[in-house]
Amino acid sequence: MKIPTQDFFDVFKQTEGAFSTLEAIALYNICLSAPQGNYLELGSHKGKSSMAAILGLKQGFFNLVDPIFEDDDIVRGVVTAITDATGGGKSHLNFIANYSTNVIGNYENLAYVMVDSGDHGPELLNAELNMLNGRIMSGGILALHDLDNQFCAIRDGYDRLAASGEYEPIHIDWNEIFDYARVNNLEDGNVSWHERGSEEFPKFV
Repeated sequence: MKIPTQDFFDVFKQTEGAFSTLEAIALYNICLSAPQGNYLELGSHKGKSSMAAILGLKQGFFNLVDPIFEDDDIVRGVVTAITDATGGGKSHLNFIANYSTNVIGNYENLAYVMVDSGDHGPELLNAELNMLNGRIMSGGILALHDLDNQFCAIRDGYDRLAASGEYEPIHIDWNEIFDYARVNNLEDGNVSWHERGSEEFPKFV
């Protein structure tokens, strides 16, 4: 397990959004195994998950999709946060102010996709997953956020993909990440909207 730097966490924790430091570690390590290519993030918001993905991904074009990117001030803020968190220069950032289902069809041979858009309901999620079918290269990674929390459609979609035989689940050693987080009080100070419920730490990747 590789751990991002303290500089990364300093920026990550002060960035608004529902993403835990533990999820950042998990996503960073997952992305280390992704092939080089085009990367697509659906529902980027303020770039919290983008930071972790870019840190692990090889150099390439990272496409961030969110309707809020109509606001140039938001875009500038996300660019600054990602650059500060990752050291900059690793990926070309492309901001797309649109909805996921208007964008997915423009891409083929994707090396990495994060799905975290809209209301996480079955109608939108199923449309996104159906559109992504056949657009991810061999060895590419499809990541889903909000798995196993209040948004049941995400788990249903994940299980359907795993049962199709076209995707291989990636094991995340949450216990190892939890141990590190406990010892280092890692989640303290993280600006996150997670609904923790009975969970000690949010782990919805």
